[in-house]
Amino acid sequence: MNETRTCPHCGASVPGDTCPYCGTVFENTAAEDAAENLPEVTCIFAGVTFREIRFYLGIIAFSVVAAVCIITQADYLDAIWFAIIFMIPGILTAIVMVKRIIAYLKVAINGTDVDGEVLGYKNDLTKRGDDYCQISKILVNGQNGKKILLIPLHSTDRPYPLNSSVKVRIYKEYARVTKFSLV
Repeated sequence: MNETRTCPHCGASVPGDTCPYCGTVFENTAAEDAAENLPEVTCIFAGVTFREIRFYLGIIAFSVVAAVCIITQADYLDAIWFAIIFMIPGILTAIVMVKRIIAYLKVAINGTDVDGEVLGYKNDLTKRGDDYCQISKILVNGQNGKKILLIPLHSTDRPYPLNSSVKVRIYKEYARVTKFSLV
């Protein structure tokens, strides 16, 4: 496999099978060996974090307060157009928030649980600070055989240990990890 791994000993990102910094040699697990020729399916993350909701509600509150202040202080009709300009980010943010919550509820109500195993992570194109957000690679055995789900985490954390068992709830192109446990 030609992907970047994280060394368990020193924590460095390593492109090969041996860490150039501490000399640790990586061994492929049986799951990694079996997963080399499996199809990868990219999913849409169907989770909503408290931090995202706080961010969304903050933008909506700012837009509403700014618009109300402009309208109440205005003596002429042009101020209403100016208030609408301040409301556009709030309206767009509300739409995004509602879409995320609807996706979460669709997966929670209509989704099916599938057992999987965490194979690893790869970097997403999105950056938060100096680190890249992570995409989890999960091997699942679905109705159409084994495949690898790529679930973006919208976070720089790697919350599931490698080779741990997880339950993934899937509905159409949406997926989220509901439970995980160490094997």
